[in-house]
Amino acid sequence: MQNGEAAHTENLGLARPGVVHLEDHCAHVSPIDKSEYYRRQTALVGKLLALNASAYIAEPGASATFFGNISQTNWKLSERPLLLIITPSEAVEGPLAKISVLTPKFEATRAKSLLVPSESPVQYVEWPEDASPYKIASSAFPHTATGTIFVDSSIRKFIADGFESALPNATILSAPEAIRQLRERKSSAEIDLLKCANEATVLAIRAVHKKLYVGIRESEARFLVGSALASVGLKNGGCLTLFGENAALPHGSGTDRALNASDFALFDCTASLHGYYSDVTRAYDKTVALPGSTIPLEHQDIWKRVHTAQTVALSSDQKG
Repeated sequence: MQNGEAAHTENLGLARPGVVHLEDHCAHVSPIDKSEYYRRQTALVGKLLALNASAYIAEPGASATFFGNISQTNWKLSERPLLLIITPSEAVEGPLAKISVLTPKFEATRAKSLLVPSESPVQYVEWPEDASPYKIASSAFPHTATGTIFVDSSIRKFIADGFESALPNATILSAPEAIRQLRERKSSAEIDLLKCANEATVLAIRAVHKKLYVGIRESEARFLVGSALASVGLKNGGCLTLFGENAALPHGSGTDRALNASDFALFDCTASLHGYYSDVTRAYDKTVALPGSTIPLEHQDIWKRVHTAQTVALSSDQKG
């Protein structure tokens, strides 16, 4: 942060008193607990057995987060794969999930610091730089040498290709819908996290809206939203902030336009709460326009049409 930016933000009341009252908005919402991870893993191995598959493999991302608490926030993707491998393991009380992590050897210490939930000890399989990680994985899990192995649908192609080469007698397939649905169907705990993350994001946007003024630049407003999202207790926040004609560009980068009296202001924001992300878009019309605004009637009419369409869609929404 530049000193000028910090001073400007403080003057607008966001760095200190402006949104302090929002800090505890989601304090009552807890992260996903271990027991829920265990249920997810058990459900996964149940599907694997039902589909006659011997393993499920994912790299850091949404699915690895769901099943093993390994996100791209705590492990960035690189050309050296770190993989979550889940296989069925027989037990007296029924099939259990065996959790393994394939890691580059030189990063094994960091990999072992990841908080991977498992009802039994996590197995860390290390591969040295001069070896194929896929062959190392196949030697560590000989029961996967034949049969079907599911890889997460978002896994990078070179990883799937690597397993196909290392396991020529196995069938490597993208995880089917039956497995994808395990993550798509949200638990009450997940819904609470998503709901609160989105509520907090809306509150942050509203707080920033009160600090806007004609002449403020897109970059300044974007910085304020980032500060507000952090102060409300969310992480990894960001916001596409566009004014006037820039707001007509889907996912546009903007030109650091200054807000004119006749402009719409578009905010498309996201931030995370315990790994669950909000996704909130707001375009402000004359009902919340800044003092002195002169938004053209034609633009107001477009806003009303979109708002009406959204209202109709929401009113017809129902379970299933």
